[in-house]
Amino acid sequence: FHLAVNDGSKTTPVVAVVLDREKIQTPLGTQDALRVEPRIFGTLYKKMKGRMLIWFSDDEHHYPLRIKADMGIGSITGTLTSISTTPPEHAPADTSVSSKIPKTPPNTVK
Repeated sequence: FHLAVNDGSKTTPVVAVVLDREKIQTPLGTQDALRVEPRIFGTLYKKMKGRMLIWFSDDEHHYPLRIKADMGIGSITGTLTSISTTPPEHAPADTSVSSKIPKTPPNTVK
């Protein structure tokens, strides 16, 4: 699928490819996931070579469970460790947004 990614100054079209469905281990337990590769190297990051993979939960929420980027200078991995439907204390109350937040208990993913 095609995405428009904006870095604050310009918007760049990016292709993201769904590669596979798989089960992954996370701090939230074993999760069904979709492995997606956004093709950002050579497009969004024109001078860098590398590969990024994102695992989204294979449910109606599509939570980003894990993100991994391999680049010439090294690699980085981020893993979702908890989910909270409670807005941060500093965030203004916005019922139009908070009413759309799924009512999943903290620290669980279906």
